[in-house]
Parts: sequence; structure tokens; C-alpha cells
Amino acid sequence: MCGRDHVKGVLLIHEQGFTITSQGEGKSNLAAGASAVVNLAAQIEPEEDNPVICIESVVRKYLIKKEEQVTVLIVKEQ
Repeated sequence: MCGRDHVKGVLLIHEQGFTITSQGEGKSNLAAGASAVVNLAAQIEPEEDNPVICIESVVRKYLIKKEEQVTVLIVKEQ
């Protein structure tokens, strides 16, 4: 998936917080933060089952979404 559509990295996180797999800039050290953000988003938007979270910086865009027991984090260049 890395290299497609400006994707710089991917991280899959189990609901218990451990990394399933990572590629490129989807480093394992992002797992705890991504899991926390997904849980907060579920509280902010309780009517939406699994909202997509987008965090943008000057150089990167982080897309985070929970799908069943896995949280997916995609790192894209801006």
C-alpha cells in the first residue's frame, strides 16, 4: 500500500493495543496514540459507529479508523 496515492505508511493495531503489522512511516510507537484518538472519537460522535479521524500537519496527514477489532492508521504526505 505504501507508495500508492501518496501513502507513506500503514499501521494495523489490535483492539488490545498491540501492533499487528506496520509499513513505512506507520511506526509501532504511534499505536497507543491512534488507539486513544479512536476511543475519544467514539465518545465525541456516539451516533457514528466508527468515525474516520483525520489529523493534518504541514507535511503529513494521518487517517485513523477502527474496523471491528482493528484500528487502521494511514500516513500520507500532504
